[in-house]
Amino acid sequence: MKKVFPLIILLLLGTWAGTTWLISGQVEQNFDRALGQLNQKLKQDLPFFEVRAEDFDKGLFRSEASSKITLRDDSTGDDDALYLKHRIYHGPLMFTPMGVKLGSTYIVTTLDLDRLPGERREAIEKATGGKPLITVGMLTGTSKDFDLDVDVSPVEISADADDVTIRFDGMEGTVKSDFDGSYLKGELRNGRIAIDGNDEHRFEMAPATITFDIDQMYRGTVLSGTSSLSTPELALTGPGGIDIRGRNIRFTSNTRQNGGETTDAAVSLATDPITVDLPPKQIRLDAAAIAFDTRIEGMKTEQLKKLVDAGARLQNLDPEALKNGEAALDEELLDYLESIVGLLQPGLGSSTRFDFSTPKGKLDTELVLDYADARPAVELATLRDLLSALDGKLDIVADEALLAQLSLDRLAEIPVAMGFAVSENGKIRSQITIRNGVISINGAQTPFLDMLGPILDEPSPLRRLSAGSQQPV
Repeated sequence: MKKVFPLIILLLLGTWAGTTWLISGQVEQNFDRALGQLNQKLKQDLPFFEVRAEDFDKGLFRSEASSKITLRDDSTGDDDALYLKHRIYHGPLMFTPMGVKLGSTYIVTTLDLDRLPGERREAIEKATGGKPLITVGMLTGTSKDFDLDVDVSPVEISADADDVTIRFDGMEGTVKSDFDGSYLKGELRNGRIAIDGNDEHRFEMAPATITFDIDQMYRGTVLSGTSSLSTPELALTGPGGIDIRGRNIRFTSNTRQNGGETTDAAVSLATDPITVDLPPKQIRLDAAAIAFDTRIEGMKTEQLKKLVDAGARLQNLDPEALKNGEAALDEELLDYLESIVGLLQPGLGSSTRFDFSTPKGKLDTELVLDYADARPAVELATLRDLLSALDGKLDIVADEALLAQLSLDRLAEIPVAMGFAVSENGKIRSQITIRNGVISINGAQTPFLDMLGPILDEPSPLRRLSAGSQQPV
């Protein structure tokens, strides 16, 4: 039995070495393929840049390579280019600086400081204490999927002329995606960020966690999934004892598909408690809270994709071509506006809530605005039709004790005197609605739209943006 174990170990080592030898024969091809797919992605998101492979030194268990980031039109000189070093580990079993990995290749990429101009290299080394500014490890297999390990070094930058110091305690984490950018999952842990300015101004954010659980993306736009950022504290201080702090801050976004036909999106922000000390204004809040939520529902998914495509084309316009009249900005801008208008279709709705509270009272606001017509907005002939297609309301309720605490009580008397708000039971209320082209304030119809007269029967400007705008209205 004792003789079997050495034999098994030898077989395992032989299998590993043989597999590694087979994989190493395709490493350069895989590396070139990864750069090609990266450049395809850059054309969509950062169209003026590209990554070019330079050297490749193949080994059995590990290879070395280099590349540079340059402008796509070759106008970047060597002094302005960014050079990257790649250490490529060959699978299937790899012992890397970021741990043991299983896969076909693991590419560790860092900035090549030695090829930067002296002053720039010295500035980066001073900011990071000589550590690599950023290290990215990419684990690839036989598919388009990859894992990214991200490690950003702590950085401290001082601008003596402006008397400003920026400190960033680094970042680490792992994300998973594919070369098409169709999904994104993972977590990044952000270190403390502090900015010290002159006149005792200081901004500080405690360590934060960023999570991604995105199942579907289209050209960088989320179609389905969630992401979030949370941090225990964010603080802003200034001269004269100014101190504003938000704790337990949570920012989330959530997007979902409804059978692939429509897309709903929501964003929310909450922080509790908030402390505010503004001695110059004689305002002090010890236990305030903020909650913000906004939603858009019923966006046609295909139309949303058209908007993303139009935005990409607008972003990809070459500034030099525009300057020389070789690119038509007006056409791309018109196409982008048409795509926005194309979202105004039956079933589209939105809502926004903002709540602010202290022990003294609350301020609650809600805005609901729906597209209520059975026709797309581009088919509406006049401004009257367009206004009649909107169905919405704005509700504002504020405790008078809270307004007094914020020194806003005198200001709140103005809308009450003008009839835009009412004061009752220690609260100030205001409700504005629009329905079937009629605007009401606190239940009473207003003549605002009637005052526009013949203007309401003018052609809708949205009609002109539609594809059929050449037809007479």
